Amino acid sequence: MSNILATFRITRDKLINYYNNGIDMETVEREKEDDWKIIKIYKFFSQPNLIIEKNNIKLYLGNSYNAANFKTLDNLNIDCVLNISNEIPNYFLDDFKYLQISVPDINSCSISYCFDSVIKFFFENIDAGNKNFFVHCYYGASRSATI
Repeated sequence: MSNILATFRITRDKLINYYNNGIDMETVEREKEDDWKIIKIYKFFSQPNLIIEKNNIKLYLGNSYNAANFKTLDNLNIDCVLNISNEIPNYFLDDFKYLQISVPDINSCSISYCFDSVIKFFFENIDAGNKNFFVHCYYGASRSATI
């Protein structure tokens, strides 16, 4: 059931974003170049990747599907979520600490301006005893991976 709800949330939010903001042609062009649609769909519905584990602190990288799936976040014992998007809401504000940095999904956008606030978010939460972090954007491939 959690998987169905997560899929619904993401589909709804993406459609609302398209309706309110139009379609970003740069993103559409990138997607047209991708011949591996089945692999892309499979990866989108996969589990987050453990990127770093050191001193009992874990950093996971994922996408909007993972961010909308409470069961996945809960099973990974996520404490804090770093949302690097302007199109994905923070779904579970009562359950996790969030930092959302609005970065558009376009190739020409620089995200270096947000590094200081991201580092501060991590260290403040580590000092508060939080150990598991989840970073995401829509696909979990560019904006969040850069962070």
